[in-house]
Amino acid sequence: MALKYRTRTNAITAAPLVVAVVLVGACSSREAPAGPPKPHVSVANPIVREVIDWDDYVGRFEAVQDVTVMPRVSGTITTIMFRNGQDVKAGDALFIIDPRPFRAVYDQAVADLSRARSTQANAKTVFERAQKLLSVQVLSKEEYDSREAALHAADADVGRAPFFALRSQSRRSPACR
Repeated sequence: MALKYRTRTNAITAAPLVVAVVLVGACSSREAPAGPPKPHVSVANPIVREVIDWDDYVGRFEAVQDVTVMPRVSGTITTIMFRNGQDVKAGDALFIIDPRPFRAVYDQAVADLSRARSTQANAKTVFERAQKLLSVQVLSKEEYDSREAALHAADADVGRAPFFALRSQSRRSPACR
């Protein structure tokens, strides 16, 4: 019981002391502490003008339709006759290919034809001479057959050479014709 009484006595004596401290602190003439200084703010007038929206994106674009152009002949392209995106029709010239290799093949075929014709003329002369020599029996039958075969081979070369000349001419670039 004595313990209870003492706790009450301490509480009763402490209460007026707390009230006195609060009243003394409230009655003081001190001002509240000053806050931080006011910040400096600059002001600008607005500019009136058109604003263009601009967005950057990472990615790639792909055409809805695309075409692969494959050449019919080989060679070095010297001129491109169209622009990307341009409509072209069947038969339009798309490229000009360097005509020099085609010209060389054509000239070679023409030279081969000339050589074949001169070989044919020579073989014909030799064969006619062989016929005369065979009739007087100065030439053997084997030599005669050999000269006749040479004439037939020369005739075949002349028959084949225009084909190669025309073929090489048809394969030439349009700029070469």
